[in-house]
Amino acid sequence: MLKDLFTSWQQRLWPENPSYSDPEKWALPPVYDHSCPFALTKDTMYTGRDPEGANELSRLSGALEATDRALNRITDTKTKIVLAGDSIMRQTFSSLSCLSVAARSMDKVDQFVRPCYGPACCYSDGRMSFRGGGELIYAPEAGAINTYEWKDKQAAINPTQDWIASCKERKPFQVDTYLLDAPMARVQRGKEANNAALEKVVLTSTDAVVFSAGLHNTRDSNVARLIELLDCIDDAKAQNKTLDWPRIVYLRSSPQHFWSPNGAYLPEGGIINQASQNGEKCRDSIDRNANARLQEDIEKFGNRIPILGAHLDVESMGSYHIASIKYIEKNDCTHWTMPGVPDLYSGEIARWIIDE
Repeated sequence: MLKDLFTSWQQRLWPENPSYSDPEKWALPPVYDHSCPFALTKDTMYTGRDPEGANELSRLSGALEATDRALNRITDTKTKIVLAGDSIMRQTFSSLSCLSVAARSMDKVDQFVRPCYGPACCYSDGRMSFRGGGELIYAPEAGAINTYEWKDKQAAINPTQDWIASCKERKPFQVDTYLLDAPMARVQRGKEANNAALEKVVLTSTDAVVFSAGLHNTRDSNVARLIELLDCIDDAKAQNKTLDWPRIVYLRSSPQHFWSPNGAYLPEGGIINQASQNGEKCRDSIDRNANARLQEDIEKFGNRIPILGAHLDVESMGSYHIASIKYIEKNDCTHWTMPGVPDLYSGEIARWIIDE
């Protein structure tokens, strides 16, 4: 009876995935594993067409070594790194957190919090602090710059401060996040004000915010609001009225590899989004110049703030997507198997921290 209950729970936590690969059979062990508190679920880790190759890609990228060096800078300067973006940014936060654990072990982690939802315990906000100082924070809608259409249990914290308004009023920027010792219970969206589980963390010029507009229908608005924020900051600089605001950088948009002409998921695509060729759910590569989101990133932000990862040839890495998850019964040529491509993004963030 007890065994049956455990098996039932385990099947809910790790739904059936036909492409799951046992890392114990790999030539090299995974760069990180589920001992990391921010590791994502079994339908994301060690899965897809070539998870072992993705793990080797991570190792060859030097992301682990770069993260180790960046942690020295983060702890020495007590820097807070905020990641603001959609589920690809969540994968990047998971990657950066797990690379940090792999580089330093959990002994170097002071506290962490990741209130989760669903049987697989996914999370929409997260925070990790390190012994000696420094933090990683995942806040998808930090400063009300990005907005997403996540509903109910998937919804992230609704920010109580609009950074554009704060900039115009020449006020400090704050990010709404869970207290590090908060219970692992999600705060219902709309209940953020004066909630005992949350706090407003002031960000200074020692800190950095990594934005990405994402792949959702709200992308145009997200891009426009980030431009408005940057315009306001530039105006404050011109008037010599800047405050101790955080540094802002941009993480390049991640490509998709569906069988549409440019690889993008089509909102009304139907059969195209679920198509496969020669048995492959995701195409191997797309034309980098046809990646409209990346070209927009470069056009809108290239001369204003650092764009991290713009040079990465992830357009040719379609074989490292999750690809197919049986229990969802749809193709996923958006998200990546882990360890893998998200570690390349993390490596770019780490190298920027080192260079700064």
